Amino acid sequence: MTDEKPMAQKLFHWLFVLGFAGAYLSADDDTLRLHLIFGFMAGGLAVLRLLLFITGPGSWHGRELNLSVKDLKTYLLRYFHKPALRGNPAASFAAVTMLVLAVVTALSGYFSADSHTLEEIHEAAGNLFLFVALAHIAGVVADTLFRGSGAYKQMVGKSTVQWPMAVLVVLVAASGVLWSLSVDTGIYDDEHGEREHYEYEDYDD
Repeated sequence: MTDEKPMAQKLFHWLFVLGFAGAYLSADDDTLRLHLIFGFMAGGLAVLRLLLFITGPGSWHGRELNLSVKDLKTYLLRYFHKPALRGNPAASFAAVTMLVLAVVTALSGYFSADSHTLEEIHEAAGNLFLFVALAHIAGVVADTLFRGSGAYKQMVGKSTVQWPMAVLVVLVAASGVLWSLSVDTGIYDDEHGEREHYEYEDYDD
């Protein structure tokens, strides 16, 4: 039996998924505008969620997470014994890790026009996010098949709406999109072009 998540949390979850997936799949110079749109949306939502871990009401608050390293070890080592733990520590650690990586990816990407190092951090954080996300999905599937948790049901189906929180989530996502539209993509194109120019010069030498 799993606790039903409010509709606003489901909305956040799927907008966050859309933001990262869209940003990752559009990580190319030809689709840079789309990359910025999805990336800013995911980054803004990640900041919001981290803040709500501290100040949010009810199930939005971080008290709902189990970030005990001891519980995580017990969960993994006694996985098939279904140990009685508060929540799912693996899912809790994955959620926080993805949110932090989303913020790091967004910020490093935004400032990468002036730094090759930040561009590398941007790419590394994005790839690490993907790894954690895939591990999280694998964990949900494994929990469903081997533990009968039905954890996936938390993010699908109907539930209470929580209109104020749902509106907040939509406003933050929309703000990220609007902010991305104000960014001049030329500063990234010029920087990439300059780097490619130097690379070709080094190759010719």
